[in-house]
Amino acid sequence: MKSLETILMQRLKKIWSHLRYNRVVVVGNRRPVFIRDHWIDDTLCHSETPKVVGIHGGLGDVVLLLPYLQYFKKRNSHRPLHVVYTDNIDQAPCPERFGYAQTRVERNADGGLINPIADFLANVSFIDEHRGGVPYKQGEYWFPDNAFRRVWGPYLSPDAWADALFPEIFISEDVQSAQKWREQNNLLDRFVVALHLRRNADLVTALYQRMVDDPAVAPWVTALILGSTRNQYIPELEGGHTVSLVDNYTQGVPLRTLYQIVMQSQLFVGGRGSFEHFFFIARVPSINFIDREGFRKNNRRFGTWMDSFWEQNHFSERIFAEDADVDSIYQRLVRPYILSWIEHKERHI
Repeated sequence: MKSLETILMQRLKKIWSHLRYNRVVVVGNRRPVFIRDHWIDDTLCHSETPKVVGIHGGLGDVVLLLPYLQYFKKRNSHRPLHVVYTDNIDQAPCPERFGYAQTRVERNADGGLINPIADFLANVSFIDEHRGGVPYKQGEYWFPDNAFRRVWGPYLSPDAWADALFPEIFISEDVQSAQKWREQNNLLDRFVVALHLRRNADLVTALYQRMVDDPAVAPWVTALILGSTRNQYIPELEGGHTVSLVDNYTQGVPLRTLYQIVMQSQLFVGGRGSFEHFFFIARVPSINFIDREGFRKNNRRFGTWMDSFWEQNHFSERIFAEDADVDSIYQRLVRPYILSWIEHKERHI
């Protein structure tokens, strides 16, 4: 049995380690934060020298750092904001390596290569310039795990995040393109369930199979398949009506349009990751099979703010992949929701 002295020393070491890497000092309106070896200070600055920020990680990390970038720009509207994202010749061999100085690239409709981060940042209004490179060698190097959790500015919940950021991320053409795509694929009068087939894809497909096997539900449901064959295996779905957005760039669908298409779906089903976080924030009713490792990572990143993912979502139940009972989830949560949608639809036909 550990002695009290040993336990106390372990606690003190843990606290010191936390303070060493996550120091936060707040004085009045000043909110500087220490992120690893780089000092970030978002206090008012009258310099007109561009603020250069290197962003750690892949697309999800970039998306999650947008609130802090916007917060800085609002306080320093006169100062150019330049963002450097990961873009090099070392293409990541699998999705798990995207955050380690390796690039995710996709093929567009013309067969050329495109970096989804560059595509996503193209019309973000508060970023004056974005370019590819090696982020940790450029200006200040930002980590979502620290900056996102510690320096929130006014963003206290997913609702606040969406209200503040979406108008500056998406332009009208994104919304119009998504609507046109939905019309062309006859989705306007369908119950659309977007399936992200990456982490825990077996559970995602199992839940969809329950919809296909339910005669009261199946005629109304269309599955929108999401994923990338360049980066993971996409399992085949049996039965039902499906529309594929796998390898969306080869179909001429850019990332922001893809986001808008999914945001207009009735249900999102996925695993865990930053792609899933986005639709929590976008208020799309979501069932996400989150594993324990992902929960620990998210809790470290978001802290208590993460609880709002579920509290502000239609489905308030947190689902762990290891304990998931797909039949129960379908009968208790998903089926009543779809039947309610069908009933409403039939009343207005």
